[in-house]
Amino acid sequence: MKFDLSDDPISIEEASKAGNIAELLEKEELRQLGEELKRLVELDDDSRNDWKAGMRRGLDLFMQVREDKGYPFANASNVIYPSLLKAVTQFAARCYPALVPGPTIVRCKVMGDDTALYNVPEGVTPQMAEDGKTPVVPGPDGQPQPLPEMAPAGRKAARGRRVAEHMSWQFLHQMPEWEPDTDALLHYVAAVGCAFRKVLYDEQERRPRTEWVKADDFIINSSARTIEGCPRYAQRLRYYPHEVIERQRSGRWIDAKLEAVGHTNDNDEPVEFFEVYCRFDLDGDGYEEPYIVTLECETGKVVRVVANFKKVERDKREKVLVIEPDTRFVKYSFLPNPKREFYDIGFGWLLGPINETINTTVNQMLDAGHWQNTKQGFYAKGLRMQGGTMTLSPNEFKPVDATGAALRDSLYEVQHPGPSAVSFNLLSLMISAADDISSVKDIMVGDTQANLAPGTIASLIEQGQKQFQAVFKRIHRAFARECKMIFDLNQETLQDHAATYTEVLDDPEAVGREDYALNYDIVPVTDPQMVSDQANLARAQILLQMEDQGKIAPGAGTRRFLEAAKFEGIDELVKFDAPPNPALEFENKRLQIELMKLALEATKLDTERFEAFTKAALNMAKAQAEGANIEMMLAQVRQIDQSETITPGE
Repeated sequence: MKFDLSDDPISIEEASKAGNIAELLEKEELRQLGEELKRLVELDDDSRNDWKAGMRRGLDLFMQVREDKGYPFANASNVIYPSLLKAVTQFAARCYPALVPGPTIVRCKVMGDDTALYNVPEGVTPQMAEDGKTPVVPGPDGQPQPLPEMAPAGRKAARGRRVAEHMSWQFLHQMPEWEPDTDALLHYVAAVGCAFRKVLYDEQERRPRTEWVKADDFIINSSARTIEGCPRYAQRLRYYPHEVIERQRSGRWIDAKLEAVGHTNDNDEPVEFFEVYCRFDLDGDGYEEPYIVTLECETGKVVRVVANFKKVERDKREKVLVIEPDTRFVKYSFLPNPKREFYDIGFGWLLGPINETINTTVNQMLDAGHWQNTKQGFYAKGLRMQGGTMTLSPNEFKPVDATGAALRDSLYEVQHPGPSAVSFNLLSLMISAADDISSVKDIMVGDTQANLAPGTIASLIEQGQKQFQAVFKRIHRAFARECKMIFDLNQETLQDHAATYTEVLDDPEAVGREDYALNYDIVPVTDPQMVSDQANLARAQILLQMEDQGKIAPGAGTRRFLEAAKFEGIDELVKFDAPPNPALEFENKRLQIELMKLALEATKLDTERFEAFTKAALNMAKAQAEGANIEMMLAQVRQIDQSETITPGE
């Protein structure tokens, strides 16, 4: 956006330190800035007029909004069939519990090697021990000894568990607005096509905060591809008059004497503002920097300008190369717009025309039945009857001045055939088509035939869910992006609010700022596999069997099975043993080898003693045979018997 300052430029450093840059600008500069931004935001809003018209039609169908109807006659039937309502509620009912399955909604993926790190002496090449896992080097005695660990195995996984538990606690407890907003957001996304989540740090409450933004209140040019790549977008905000005054008196806004405050008959009516994320050049170097400008929608008066610098890159001459803005919005998408426009489409576009056809057919059939059940006709003027409206009750006859033939000839009743069978078949066809698009079948809502096998039912449910697997993945992709933004906020601000979490758990080491270090060892992710509870239990049962067979880590299958069964307090229910220390295992094996060597040496000494004793006995026998000195032989035997004997285990 072209915006020229009349006075001295404002440097990037000054803009970064200023609380409200609007205080540094002249009134004329603020007026020009506000008028230009108001004009550009209105242009962006006009670029999505077609989408807004379709969005409003879809919302009216979803909310069962009825308009006055005078065709084909006054007070004609005006029923709205709930095809769109069923589709939206069924989608949200499946997506919401899968996105928020329990106390743990965030998981962390370990990136890179998570094995133990060892301190290898310079010039020494380690070798693997007999277990094939532990590196060893020759010790002072020449025997292999394990390397000292610098970092234990599983350190990244442990860090990921701490981060996942902390972020899950944040979403469910520290940010109480997040879960109800998610429930509303999923219904809105399914009906309209897209919605937005704003992630920011609340300075007053000293915690991260999120708020969901309706697509109608997020204004961006329809030709934009992404939020990050667009130089200008805006959010429509609404503040009550007392909130406006609070912001002005606190110094966050300048006192602009807004005309819209109290302008209507309702003095408490909210005032609308645009929070515009845009670029313009304040330092006069020809490069447009990102700023956030807040202005009143009706008058265009600017009340706040702040820098939106997330990362500034300069060259060796300190010339600005790139300024990366801080993107605070996440887009939740239902179905990409086939016109390659920014705003996506939902059930309001997919089911809107069919729903309107169903409404027309149902109302025509109701009107036809109404005409058939009532009586209309003509009577001759010559028929003498009491004037005014005549009503008949059951078993009642009214007297008239006419003979039977004259009465029959003077009255003519108009016959109506009633609803057409063709209309009924058309209605069935349209409802079936709507159910196919929305995947709202009898079996998906729990209504099925009694003679179907459980395996068949599970297979049909799985096939019914296939249609929306891509939609579920888009929802999870947006949620993963939101988790990453909360992760980044925690990295910058955890010291301000970590005490609350550690006090709740009574564990000062529950989480630390080092757990959120920006080294990409762990990445917050979500599980896009949107399956039924029965399918989750079946998959966990497989892991449980593999654990019994020793094919996976001990306790892993048990934990997954209990999580699939949605048990709480798993760590309190089951004691999971810590994984064995490779260094201790190696030391135990080394000691066993040393004991085996001692046992072999003892066995060797016993064998030598036995051979000496046998030799002495043979010599004694030989001496007896030859008449030698017996006492000399006995002395030799006693000398051998008194020698030291080493037995295994000493």
